[in-house]
Amino acid sequence: MLIPIFLSPFFSGGPGFGKTSILTELRKRGHNASEELSRQFIKEEMERAGTLLPWVDRLGYSEEILKRRIRQYEDTALNELWFFDRGIPDLIAYIHKDGLDVPDMYCEAAKKYRY
Repeated sequence: MLIPIFLSPFFSGGPGFGKTSILTELRKRGHNASEELSRQFIKEEMERAGTLLPWVDRLGYSEEILKRRIRQYEDTALNELWFFDRGIPDLIAYIHKDGLDVPDMYCEAAKKYRY
């Protein structure tokens, strides 16, 4: 039996904390779960020798991921329970962690697209 220990249906945490493993198991059990967007985007960006990488251009990278997370959120059937691998609040936390000012659009998006 899966016992929920979270208040929000998005999973957050550093790399290797088990978010993807938990979401894989939730999918196996018939639940709706989104794919992790950042990992795929980083892979694509590196393959094309792009610079929108979190260690090169934190704000440019974050803006692209914000757009993708909003699109992902809007594409889900919100009348059903969905689990998300990371969310908009993660972007805010990483921008803040890097000592950068968080642009207003991130806080506005976090308020509008509530998990």
